[in-house]
Amino acid sequence: MNSSSPVIKNFKDWRVRHDPPPDVHIVRFTNRKLNYHSYYAPEGYTPEEILQFPGAKRCLPGTADKVKEWIETNEKKGICDARTRTVWKKKPGSDELFDTGITY
Repeated sequence: MNSSSPVIKNFKDWRVRHDPPPDVHIVRFTNRKLNYHSYYAPEGYTPEEILQFPGAKRCLPGTADKVKEWIETNEKKGICDARTRTVWKKKPGSDELFDTGITY
């Protein structure tokens, strides 16, 4: 494939789900074909495209604008884990999470 080839995005390969209790407020994204598992929306997809992933309309805010806002909030504030009462954030340039040391 050369750089001018279009990228094929298969929305059906993605799954959007809530974490089990007590963290049902946390949404995770998975794509087994890409071995992608993250609490952050995958890069390279618009909010409109993300809403086409199976489970997205059930787990995410209803409009593309609200999904965009949700993504920006997670990137800025991190993810709150109810079991450990800690806040996790994504390391810059990767999908790896780190404990911010912030508790609530």
